[in-house]
Amino acid sequence: MADKNDGVFRSLPQIMVLEQALRVKTRKLLTELEGVVDAKKSLEEREAEIKGELQGIQERVGLAGLRDGPRCFVAEQVAGRKTLDKGLLVENGCPVKVLEASYKQGEAMWRRTFKVLDGETGG
Repeated sequence: MADKNDGVFRSLPQIMVLEQALRVKTRKLLTELEGVVDAKKSLEEREAEIKGELQGIQERVGLAGLRDGPRCFVAEQVAGRKTLDKGLLVENGCPVKVLEASYKQGEAMWRRTFKVLDGETGG
């Protein structure tokens, strides 16, 4: 399924612009990364399935958790995260100017994105 960023990715230069040794290494790394990402997704899906089944067992038997030697599992409900609602701040009397003056910029970071484009074939 195409997304709004496909155009950005499709406009990237092909690795053919690299010298051969670097091109070979880059192709190998990109192919390996694709496999790792696919495997991770499959493992995360299976992890969620297993945890759901274990939670069902835990609830069915009415125990606080499950343990088999060193392997332990606990399903517990936790309270939702408290968040600061900017709209409520203003409603409760905080001036918008104070709210706007209270933002601070976080540190820059690298975003590393991997994507497989639909309809494209490897080199």
